[in-house]
Amino acid sequence: ASVGKGVTLHSELVPQPAYVALDPRDAEAILVGLVTNARDAMPAGGQITIDIRPIDSGTVELRVADTGVGMSEATRARIFEPFFTTKRQDQGTGLGLPVIYGLVHRTGGTIDVDSRSGVGTAVTIRLPLARAMDAMETDQVRFT
Repeated sequence: ASVGKGVTLHSELVPQPAYVALDPRDAEAILVGLVTNARDAMPAGGQITIDIRPIDSGTVELRVADTGVGMSEATRARIFEPFFTTKRQDQGTGLGLPVIYGLVHRTGGTIDVDSRSGVGTAVTIRLPLARAMDAMETDQVRFT
């Protein structure tokens, strides 16, 4: 799939359902935000990879990685600050990653960012699994 000029999207999803305590709109906001940031980090094109898999009996991992320009450590240290952005003023508000951070932490999850200048960035989110019956009775997300 293509998400922008010269950018391809590759995904590896687990075959079995993985229910997480996350509103579907929040899950969409997280995925769209991470893929948009990854795309924007590759002005000359590249690849975005999305992996979703259980990592133990109580946690599912969502990883979005790109082959973009990466970030310096100084930039990486500030990415969750509200209104911090490396984009031009007319291209971003600096709220995307802080909102994602808040959504993830509200569920009891964690978010980690590994990035190196010139190599790319990988954002890894770990979310606690919800029981399947609880997920079907509420607005929780099934990652498959």
